[in-house]
Amino acid sequence: MTVQGTHTVENNLQKVWEELEAARKMQDEWMNYGVDFVDLYVEDAGGDWLEKWGKCEEELERIKHKSVDIEAVKAAIDLPSFQQTKLLEIALNCRYSTRYYSDRPEESPAWQEVKYKRLSLLGGAIFGAVVTDYLYRQYPELDPDAISTLKARLADSKKTAEFAQNLKLNELSWLVWNGKETDKSEYNISFSESFEALFAAIYLEFDRDFSRGGNWLIQHLIEPTVSQYREDITQRRLIRPENEVKRREMLGADILDAIAIDYLYNRFPERNSSQLTRWKNMLVAKKIFPKDFKAKLGSHYLELESNFSRTRDWLVDNFIKSAVDELLEETDTQPEYLIDSANPDSLPELVSRIADKKWKNEFVRVVSILQPADELLLLMQQKLDSMAAKDETLQQLLIWANHKSQLVQRKFKPAEIRAFYVALVCVLDLALTRVLDPSLKFDRSKVRKLRNCLAKAGKNVEFPDVNESLKWAFDNDVASILVGIWALDIEPELKQLLAQFQTQMPDLQNWKKWRKECGCSWLGKFKTAIGYNRNFCPQQKTLLKQYWYAHNLLVECLNSDNCQVTPAVRQKIEDKMLLLSVDLKLVHI
Repeated sequence: MTVQGTHTVENNLQKVWEELEAARKMQDEWMNYGVDFVDLYVEDAGGDWLEKWGKCEEELERIKHKSVDIEAVKAAIDLPSFQQTKLLEIALNCRYSTRYYSDRPEESPAWQEVKYKRLSLLGGAIFGAVVTDYLYRQYPELDPDAISTLKARLADSKKTAEFAQNLKLNELSWLVWNGKETDKSEYNISFSESFEALFAAIYLEFDRDFSRGGNWLIQHLIEPTVSQYREDITQRRLIRPENEVKRREMLGADILDAIAIDYLYNRFPERNSSQLTRWKNMLVAKKIFPKDFKAKLGSHYLELESNFSRTRDWLVDNFIKSAVDELLEETDTQPEYLIDSANPDSLPELVSRIADKKWKNEFVRVVSILQPADELLLLMQQKLDSMAAKDETLQQLLIWANHKSQLVQRKFKPAEIRAFYVALVCVLDLALTRVLDPSLKFDRSKVRKLRNCLAKAGKNVEFPDVNESLKWAFDNDVASILVGIWALDIEPELKQLLAQFQTQMPDLQNWKKWRKECGCSWLGKFKTAIGYNRNFCPQQKTLLKQYWYAHNLLVECLNSDNCQVTPAVRQKIEDKMLLLSVDLKLVHI
């Protein structure tokens, strides 16, 4: 373990011991002298010291088990000079409870888990290529089916878990169940995954040298395992021309998979394992490779004397690099962040993209791995406040929505009612303007969408529990706004006008003509009924849409299943939602 890590564990251990001894002493004094003495001994005898005593023991036990003995790991894997010890820590120490490390984010699994999954993905890909390469070269007459069978046995989670236990990884790593009953298959899968991560660490320690990493794997796992099946191997030797083509195709397929993952892993250190896997699969689906390429790649690999590095350079330069560049342009995705505690600007940089829809999945992902996600959620709310602070249009709208919410005599949260009124303007008002204002370009698709939303809302007016609970955020679905108007009955005048409009609106073919004659009249009626009779210029409409989208993103993140947020921060966000900050200059309507 690193010096800094050792000191951290020692300091924590000493602190817990001191608290534990103090708590035990208080308990002993209480047993000897009674409650009267405890009242004199501690300032708050009614506090939680006894409960804390039990938690201290739990904390002590966790700290004891959390640490990884790096020197013991080096000895177990027979690499005493291993230098990149942080990789070993990630591979073997990735699954502990985050609530014990809220003050030490650099040690929490929010960061370790992403790196661990990346390591496991890389290790699995290189592992598969090493096994196939070994079987191809060592047994030149072995038929393809036999190679597949042997590879499956070697890569079986039960086998790799067994090997991991032979290395005593079950004693050296710190796994999440930690004494809990665990299903045997889950146990095997977890240790198999840990072994793949460990092998990736070894591969990276060898500076991505396929030969050195492969020799370590062959010596410690492959040869001892294959030797158990030698009799079966001798019975599966067939010499046929088509078998050799198939053998080379199998070899090329695993080499291709390993090189693609290796390239993506090293080119995109900020991407998670799911993204790397998806890209690798998309590369295959793009059909960038010639016909029968896998067999040809296997042949090319053999022509280069099974030199993985030279094959990798050739494949990357001629196919993979340009294909990945095109893939980036086609998917138009943004980099996924690997949250780095050493970089305090990582979260603000992410939050700066709160209004960019391409980043939605990234916000949801980051919220799910931050434990707790308080800082990110508060930064998102601050960003919303700053958007309102810079624009009078937004300020006026928020003041109006807050005023309207105070007039509603229903048992809803204030933030829910404010969201309803902001949605009336940002969603319904703008949608009605697009289809009714004759000065705007006629868009048949927008008219069709409004008509469909009206029909859909009428069918869903009895939406379950809609009268008991109003969502904070109405997304850009006009139908959900209409359901709110009809079912909640907050705005009876607007509800009545919509019903009248639905009976009098023309069919789609006559809409353009009807809009010229009646559009302005109906639009004026709706704006009066909504109560916010303001016209927005294109820039203001864009800003309203961005603000409303960013607000809904905050709500989605806050209410996502995997979001962990402290109760105090959740309450603070809910209380301020869709309100102007107290330090802003209010613009009165």
